[in-house]
Amino acid sequence: MLSVIKRVISSKVGWTVAVVHFVAVIYEFYNLGAAANYCDQTSRAAGWIWLAGRGIHWFNETILLQFLLLANMPALVVAESLTRAIVPANWCDSTESWIVAIAAVIFASIQWYVIGYVIEGAFRFNRESMDADSPQTETQSNKNRERS
Repeated sequence: MLSVIKRVISSKVGWTVAVVHFVAVIYEFYNLGAAANYCDQTSRAAGWIWLAGRGIHWFNETILLQFLLLANMPALVVAESLTRAIVPANWCDSTESWIVAIAAVIFASIQWYVIGYVIEGAFRFNRESMDADSPQTETQSNKNRERS
């Protein structure tokens, strides 16, 4: 199990995808404006979610934020479920939404590391199968053995 985690973390594509995702999330939340700093227990209107102290409505958001919400849906579901199980029910929406947002970023990073690792593995598999199908000269075979 530890070797699998090490391979996933060492994936260059996984790091790249996770960093691009993180920058896109920060960019979108910066564009949403200032976070609410109040406790409003009645703010759960239909079609709205609270995330990082900001009210988000699907139809009023940018295409990038809509894509990020859809792509991160597994991480958001896990983060929301764990937060509901751990956080006391009497905390205000703003505080709870920050905890959900932090957990969602952590779980989404793990999700994107794994996705990047799978993509890198698929490209590596395709390249190896293409190398196996192509005829090689004796010199190319020796060079490949030396690299391994």
